[in-house]
Amino acid sequence: MKDILNKIDSFRLKGSDWSELNELLTDLEKTAHPEKGIVTLFKVLERYHDRDDHVLWEVGHAVEDMKGFKQELVNSLKRQPSDIGIMILNAYYNDGVKEIGNESMTDILKHLENHPKSSDSMISYIKEAFEQ
Repeated sequence: MKDILNKIDSFRLKGSDWSELNELLTDLEKTAHPEKGIVTLFKVLERYHDRDDHVLWEVGHAVEDMKGFKQELVNSLKRQPSDIGIMILNAYYNDGVKEIGNESMTDILKHLENHPKSSDSMISYIKEAFEQ
């Protein structure tokens, strides 16, 4: 398990070839406790915060099934807002989720709008997609 997480952590995209990450994700999902990789997987989304590639959505779907997902999503977005993370957050918002952990959705969104690493396109998406 630790070897897989180290490889995921050190993964860097070469050109447009995501196959190594895809294989590592498959290997992680086969372990007894894939949820131990939740932070490592979120850091991949943070590293490629402005990408919308298929394998990154696979990462997003993998973490959604893990215990503690919602709070780790918020923690990740606070470290480095990511397009995929914000879109996943929007799905919860649209489902009527008003708070995650001890934070209101309104406070989370305000934080993202004012985050120094939020791109202009992320801020525009937040303002359009989340009816505040």
